[in-house]
Amino acid sequence: MVYLDLALSVESENLESLFITQNCEWYFMVKCTQCHQDHKKDIYFTENDEVEMKGGKGVANFGMTCPECKREGYISIHKDSAKKMDLSNDRSQCVIATFDCRNLEITQWLPMVTVNVTAKESGSLFQEIDLSDLPWCDYDEKTQATVQIEVFQQEIKRNNKLK
Repeated sequence: MVYLDLALSVESENLESLFITQNCEWYFMVKCTQCHQDHKKDIYFTENDEVEMKGGKGVANFGMTCPECKREGYISIHKDSAKKMDLSNDRSQCVIATFDCRNLEITQWLPMVTVNVTAKESGSLFQEIDLSDLPWCDYDEKTQATVQIEVFQQEIKRNNKLK
């Protein structure tokens, strides 16, 4: 099993934090770690989805059989790994979630889920921001300041701390 982190870098203005709502649908592109075949369609799951792993190895949030080599692959969101991203320094990278991957590798996160952000000084909540439609800009009436997300980048990287 391999743990993969989804890390985001966000260029923002006057924002304190970014977070994904609970039980969101996570969309990814994946490839088989056995035959290295990229899966042609996106996959998705929620943290509440449960799929029995073959061989009595427990449950996962997502499971599939590779169409090329027929190997079973599974992905689960690591318990309590989804967290808020600190945006207070305007350009930061943070792990937003960690995934337990078995015979599958996440190659890309597809931001089809909306996120919520809080404003830096007022704590005002802005909801349902679409990261696939940037730049995003709004106005914080409490501080009379513009809040915005200009760009975000993602990186899928191996988590060597979890075993």
